Amino acid sequence: MRSSPGCSRQLRPDRGRGQEEPLRARVFVTLKPSVFDPQGTTVAEALHTLGYHAVKDVRQGKYFELDIDASSSDEAKRLAGEAAGKLLANPVIESYRIEIDAS
Repeated sequence: MRSSPGCSRQLRPDRGRGQEEPLRARVFVTLKPSVFDPQGTTVAEALHTLGYHAVKDVRQGKYFELDIDASSSDEAKRLAGEAAGKLLANPVIESYRIEIDAS
């Protein structure tokens, strides 16, 4: 197995496609419900102006895709959680959820 430059972790074993591939983690970061979201409010108002009156609320957020060298989905989720908790999300005002692509 080969490792990425500057990284001691190894790529996952071949998944039948002739090459080693990292796992993809999707990290969704959103403001906590108690935090005012002026950008979401502005977008909701703009949608109403455009005739989308069925839209009742908008909350904005961030989306990240991380390709992670991990031996299992659990390890990839743990590593993505560490990254989200330390850098991708502000734990005071934001929460996050992680999905691991099992393809």
